Amino acid sequence: MNYLVVGYYGYGNTGDDDLLAQTVRLIGMGDPVPRYRIAYPLNSPFPLPPQLIPVPRFSIFELGSAIRAADTVVFGGGGIFQDQSSFRSLAYYSAIVGIACLFKKRVVLLGQGFSAPSRIWSRRLIRWAISRCHWVGCRDRPSKDRLDHMMGYPTGILTGDMAFAFREPTCPPTTKEGVFLSVRKTTTPIHIQSLHHFVAHCPVPIQGISLESPHDETALQALGQFPIDSLHDHFPGPSPEMGIPHLVMGMRYHACVWAALNGIPFIAIAYDDKVIALAQELGQPYLDLRHHHPDAELLEMYHITMNGLPDLRTRLRNRVPELCQRANQNRLAF
Repeated sequence: MNYLVVGYYGYGNTGDDDLLAQTVRLIGMGDPVPRYRIAYPLNSPFPLPPQLIPVPRFSIFELGSAIRAADTVVFGGGGIFQDQSSFRSLAYYSAIVGIACLFKKRVVLLGQGFSAPSRIWSRRLIRWAISRCHWVGCRDRPSKDRLDHMMGYPTGILTGDMAFAFREPTCPPTTKEGVFLSVRKTTTPIHIQSLHHFVAHCPVPIQGISLESPHDETALQALGQFPIDSLHDHFPGPSPEMGIPHLVMGMRYHACVWAALNGIPFIAIAYDDKVIALAQELGQPYLDLRHHHPDAELLEMYHITMNGLPDLRTRLRNRVPELCQRANQNRLAF
């Protein structure tokens, strides 16, 4: 069968590129001879594997032709039906759903996250787009609850984030003292004083981890001088050079996913609801930077967390396999 896979691909974002690989993997498990086209930036410096045919994502003619040639249009995970990044993004993905409906194509959403829209027109557009989809998988309970509320009736299936699908969590021993820190620039106003205070007073070495270059490196360098490594080429497992730290502090969602899959306790430095939802589901602490906190709040949370590492590791061992099994249910879309 022919598939058009749609998402935020080709921009060097580790999490989104992993979602693409996971989506292709899932489709291939049920279809022995799949043919893929991927909505992709025309001049992306990140080439696709040979079996994945790129379609210029901003060419209406070529994108329309790819939709017409597809049997199924697949939105491969993430949180793309939202207006926090921009309304244009929501309009773009909704237009793809509309064109697919025009050509009577099947539309499926895998492991999608849903947040509360900030505009009434966004809410109406999301309701319209979702009502045209044939299968909707929600990556967490809050996303499903928000979607049900927006639609006005039970919608979609509770699955899990595609990053957890068909993966076996590990729990290797700690090999590197210190904290791995992931931060990013956000469009949401956040209070980062406690983060600056933590970096200035952290009693152990800090190593930055980047999931989208060069943006994450810039955000990390604004906090202090420490080594930085990229996760892009070896997600979801750590490279031998990086090692396994005692703790991860993650602002990026997939930094927390990386920690969870490797059995590393984490503190979610939240800038939106998806990071909080993951931390709550896995029983890990979090600090919501959208609200004001005393400067020493994050450092105090670090000390409390370090004293409770055995319990946090146990929670990961118990809960991550359940989340992986739930994420596997995205295969029901096919």
